Amino acid sequence: MSSNFVKTLGLILNSKKQMYSTACVLIANLNRQGYREVKLHVILVGAMGAICKDYTDKPLADLNLDYHKIKRLTHKLNERSIRHASALIKTRYAL
Repeated sequence: MSSNFVKTLGLILNSKKQMYSTACVLIANLNRQGYREVKLHVILVGAMGAICKDYTDKPLADLNLDYHKIKRLTHKLNERSIRHASALIKTRYAL
């Protein structure tokens, strides 16, 4: 394996560990405030803000959101993802 691949893999693993530890802290804080059942729903965002409908719409529908609220939420998430990705690309080319 190339050293760049190993370095990238290490960065991904570190970010996954950081996300997991943040989720654990969030759940612990909610439990202290009296919430006994906490469910985390992961929304997968692909390249340039693409959102997987199969993995997003059903969990949001399980939270009793209606069709229009789900569409509005995923649209806002898509816009924000594109904005952040564009900012990263602009920063990269500015360097």
